[in-house]
Amino acid sequence: MASFATGIICSLGTGWGLVRYYWVLVKLLMTLLNAASAQHLMVIASSTALAALLVITALSVYKPRGMTPYGARLLSLWLYLLG
Repeated sequence: MASFATGIICSLGTGWGLVRYYWVLVKLLMTLLNAASAQHLMVIASSTALAALLVITALSVYKPRGMTPYGARLLSLWLYLLG
């Protein structure tokens, strides 16, 4: 659960935000599910943790999809105010 809390704190302090991009939301949900499944058998938990970490790393590197509707609205507001 510490990784989930750290993810929320870090995302709120960066330009990526918490709900601006789909890949950030997917990473956050995967971290939450991975933390919840850590209570199961160690073999199953470690294999799911490894798979989750690989997907989370791939999302961080490639950043697929676009912005969420909230992120697009926020970006258009900033562009409107700046110029």
